[in-house]
Formats: sequence, structure tokens, C-alpha cells
Amino acid sequence: MKSIFISEKEREQMKQKEAVNILYKLKAARVNKGIKQKDFAEQIGISAQYLCSIERCSTEPRRDLMIKIAKALNSSVQELFFSDEGVKEDDK
Repeated sequence: MKSIFISEKEREQMKQKEAVNILYKLKAARVNKGIKQKDFAEQIGISAQYLCSIERCSTEPRRDLMIKIAKALNSSVQELFFSDEGVKEDDK
């Protein structure tokens, strides 16, 4: 019988995998628009260092900043900052 509980190690692995997915989506969206990190940081009113820490997933931005970033990239907060893993196409 398979346990319904996940271990702390499995939980941490899931968090790391989601962070990598978010990192890729956010940076890829910016790069695909041809915007340099420093220029994008200026555009949304934060330092390049802070944007770098957001893109590396070492800092989670405030909700209002998530919205500002998503609008600047013509995207949604959900698409950029939350993993779609495990979501069926019908559920989107």
C-alpha cells in the first residue's frame, strides 16, 4: 500500500523543481522579449540585483510586483510565478 504522506525530502525536491520551472518561465519571458535584466529592472522600478534574486527564486516578490512584472511581459501572474505541473489541459 502506497503512503499518502510525502517525506520532507520529497517535499523539498518538489519545491526545488517548481522553483526551477518558475525561474525558467520568468527569465525566458524577459529574454524572449529581448529585454536585458538591467533595463527590465528599471522598467518595473526595482534594482537589477533584486530582479536577479527573483529570477533565481531566492526572493519571492510581493503580489503587486508580480502583477507589474506580468503586465510588463504581457503575461499573467499564474503563468509566470506558479507551476502548471500536475494541471490537466482541461483544468487550465
